[in-house]
Amino acid sequence: MILHEVEVQAMDPGRLTDLIGPMRAEAFDQAAGAARAMFAERRIVNVNSTAAGGGVAELLQTLLAYVRGVGVDARWVVIEGNTEFFVVTKRIHNHLYGS
Repeated sequence: MILHEVEVQAMDPGRLTDLIGPMRAEAFDQAAGAARAMFAERRIVNVNSTAAGGGVAELLQTLLAYVRGVGVDARWVVIEGNTEFFVVTKRIHNHLYGS
């Protein structure tokens, strides 16, 4: 099993203010401050099986950019495994989500 880190550049969430409005931007800033305090000196690692294509990869690229932009150390790694590995992880996923 091999892990590869996907580089995600931080983006300033302030660029969203015109889109979400000043009240929501202020709420976001408060939530970001709470997240920085909660995760201080910790790293959040997101693990999935692909860096491109699919909804998870598209979401992680954008969401982690903003998370990193507020100063939370969030990372993304892609895991490589053989067919048997992914059969087991898919089974776990389906059980977690009630399938």
